[in-house]
Amino acid sequence: MAIRALAFKWISILHRCWIDRRPYDEAKYLMALKAKGSPLVEDFAK
Repeated sequence: MAIRALAFKWISILHRCWIDRRPYDEAKYLMALKAKGSPLVEDFAK
């Protein structure tokens, strides 16, 4: 179930990159997480 959730997330990310014709930008992703107040930001900071 976790693998399916992760795959779905990456598919949506890749689809957005394809539609916008822009490369994936991890910094942009981390800023979006921080703006939403996600607890995942602390995990990436380590």
